[in-house]
Amino acid sequence: MSTISAHGLYFDWKTIQHQPGCSRGWVAREHTTESPDGDLRTAVLQLVCPLPGGCGKVVEARHDEEPGTQPMSGAQRDRWRTVQTTVDEIGYGSAPIRVTGVWLHPGAPLVLGYDEGPAYYLVTRSPERPAHWGDVLGIIGQARNRGRQVKKHWHVATNFEFRTSAANFGFGSSAFNSPSPRDTEVDLPSRTAAVRWVIEHTDGGDRD
Repeated sequence: MSTISAHGLYFDWKTIQHQPGCSRGWVAREHTTESPDGDLRTAVLQLVCPLPGGCGKVVEARHDEEPGTQPMSGAQRDRWRTVQTTVDEIGYGSAPIRVTGVWLHPGAPLVLGYDEGPAYYLVTRSPERPAHWGDVLGIIGQARNRGRQVKKHWHVATNFEFRTSAANFGFGSSAFNSPSPRDTEVDLPSRTAAVRWVIEHTDGGDRD
């Protein structure tokens, strides 16, 4: 009998714990990207304990792989990183916010460490996290000046269509083949006004 094998299988592992007192299960999701020139491939595995109801903890394992091998060892050029964070820092898994009969799902903050809230919100009819762009009525976010959010100046984008090139429409650079909005507005006075603009320019949702 191999005690070394048994130890490695059962005991030589670290349990990924939730915040104290949390008994919810993890939402596990994965994402793979490749740079346009093929020079960098990245695979990410996230364990998320979403709000409300969960503790908001996130554990992320990231694998970056570059083409070719190390000149001396011949090993693949790659690295693993593991990070523990919270849903406030990644956006996904944050509690949705009900405004004017629809729901806002926060994105990540533009710069960590500044207490300014998310860089944008996805607007949906349902409190369920959107699974694809067909669930999204629009995106809203505050305008920025030198990186800081500007009060009473909100941007809106709605009615998305897919194009083949990358685009940047005020809410961060999109990935290749992500949708571009057909309708936008750039100077609304509040988050509520931005939400109402989205509802008026789409089929919207049930109003309060």
